[in-house]
Amino acid sequence: MDFAAEDLPATTGGFPMKQTVLVTALASILPMTALAESGTVSLGYGQTDAGSDTNDSWLVNGTYSTDFANGLMIDLTGRANLLDDGGDEDQIYNVFGSVGYQFRNGLTAGAYLHRFTLDESAGAPLTLDSYGLSLGYAAEGVHVSAYAGQTTEHGSDNNNDEWGLHAGYRTR
Repeated sequence: MDFAAEDLPATTGGFPMKQTVLVTALASILPMTALAESGTVSLGYGQTDAGSDTNDSWLVNGTYSTDFANGLMIDLTGRANLLDDGGDEDQIYNVFGSVGYQFRNGLTAGAYLHRFTLDESAGAPLTLDSYGLSLGYAAEGVHVSAYAGQTTEHGSDNNNDEWGLHAGYRTR
């Protein structure tokens, strides 16, 4: 069977023309963002000597932030603390995550999720989950925000409303 040149698909550098045009069109309409990531890890130890009682405290802390340079931001924080008084050991776990968006006019909006766990050796563990929304404004290093949400206690019917205000200044 013979084929004429007009029967073959058009190509550009070995790629079919339709796919090349489609990829080029998608690349031109998608916002190109520069990803900025930062994070910290810290370890700590402390000792409190109160007469006959000595308390040791071990801490591990980690943070991670991503700024997609298009307004979208993600922040994660985790902490673990071990408290040892020589007999009983108590453990505290704290995990916080948030997603936010900063509009071009400086307005910020986001959501957060927070879990706190206190695992006492002498009693029942306490676990609290918090979740909610935030709204704020940021300009030239100054950031003010308000949040509202709810906290629930595991194993209980306790649901509590929460709200708060925050203000900060960032230097660079």
